[in-house]
Amino acid sequence: MKKCKIVLPYAVAVVLCMVVSLPILSESVVLDEAYSITLVRGTVGEIIHGTAGDVHPPLYYLLLKLSAAAGGESLVKYRLVTALATYLNLLWLGAGLIRRRWGGTASVLYLLWYGASYCTVEMSTYVRMYSWGSFFVTATSLFLFAYYEKRRTRDLAMGTLLTLGAMYCHYYAAMAVFTAWLILLAVVLLRSRREVWKLLLCGAGIALGYAPWLGVLLRQSGRVSQNYWIKGFDWREWISTPALLMDNSLEGVGAAMCFLLTALAVRAILRRKGAALAALAVFLGTMLIGAALSLAVAPIWVPRYLYVAWGMLSLFAALAIGEDKGPQTFLLQMGCLVLLCVMGYFSVRMIQREDVMTSTASEWTAYLEENVEADACLIVDDPYEHILVYRYYLPQARIVMVEELTGMGGERSLSDILAQEGQIWYILDEVQPRCGVTQMSEWLEAEGFAVEQRAYFTLQDKRLEIFSIGERAHGE
Repeated sequence: MKKCKIVLPYAVAVVLCMVVSLPILSESVVLDEAYSITLVRGTVGEIIHGTAGDVHPPLYYLLLKLSAAAGGESLVKYRLVTALATYLNLLWLGAGLIRRRWGGTASVLYLLWYGASYCTVEMSTYVRMYSWGSFFVTATSLFLFAYYEKRRTRDLAMGTLLTLGAMYCHYYAAMAVFTAWLILLAVVLLRSRREVWKLLLCGAGIALGYAPWLGVLLRQSGRVSQNYWIKGFDWREWISTPALLMDNSLEGVGAAMCFLLTALAVRAILRRKGAALAALAVFLGTMLIGAALSLAVAPIWVPRYLYVAWGMLSLFAALAIGEDKGPQTFLLQMGCLVLLCVMGYFSVRMIQREDVMTSTASEWTAYLEENVEADACLIVDDPYEHILVYRYYLPQARIVMVEELTGMGGERSLSDILAQEGQIWYILDEVQPRCGVTQMSEWLEAEGFAVEQRAYFTLQDKRLEIFSIGERAHGE
């Protein structure tokens, strides 16, 4: 029986690792992923400078750069690097640390809540920093809790190092670990003030370790307060964020799971489950800090940002019922396990239907390799910022977005572009075109050129028509 309690969590973790890896071979990327990959093509200095000029810290991009140093650029490799954080979360934290401290039942509940949620299935191979942020936040909180219980200096040291990892990974992760340290400081002050000096020493170490980036953070905050792409803060979206992260193809599952979380919170309060409530406090504290900054500085709330604290909500749910014994508790635990398995099934069904799995991206990349010259000129009918997607697929191509053309108010002359040597292609994204094929055909006809449709492909959030551009024959 004891062996089963050890083996079962690892078995569940391995299955979940395979589940979240489903999109790992996908060749389709979205804008944010294209940003990550194109940024990593630069030097380490360029990566740091690029993130400083944006709104993110650099650690995740440096991890991608490190992987690129071994064998070059590879989308599959980048997805694996991203998924590695989820693997560590499931295998080391869930099946390891949580099982050893709170038992097999709590471990399996944590694994299923965290790994079967759609947000984890989606984020684990999404070439962004969220999975690593989630790992750092969960690991930091677990080691800080271990320190509170056992007063081992090594746990505090690990918590300090992981905190810096979180802070250099994502700013919402920084909010989450700040909340975790604040909770630890409060309970230590209540229990034994003689230990406070250790926390203050760690705080000084964290401040010293983050000092090189602090000035960048302040400059980024100033830019965000002046102009940021998030247009407003919506309290309804804020309160519904946990449900949004769990929503999948089963209608209403997010709302149902939030109702369960509310019931578990009441149960944890009545039974004075300190560890469970501390985990919940980290999650809710992150939500509150995000809302406060959105109101005081600039709107910075996006539901997916809260994924970095998803491990703490999962830990709360697991500890709220995972440690208890008795017939009634057993039935509650089994009911939750069944519900989580159902949620996981529909999460898998949903990811299988998403563009990342169903797109014709592999055919698109094969077509580009076979038909489009590396230095071809591409006139792309898509919003300007999406130029990064095309730079990912054709890094050496001469890319002109239609918004740059004089006919669209830009400064690039279509005549000059058509006078260049080499292939010229027109790519139309039917989802969000800026001028359309009719307008483009009129402009080209006035210059003595015509378009000919060659192929059609689907990527994530894109429906692409590919046209070749050539001179019209005399007399046409």
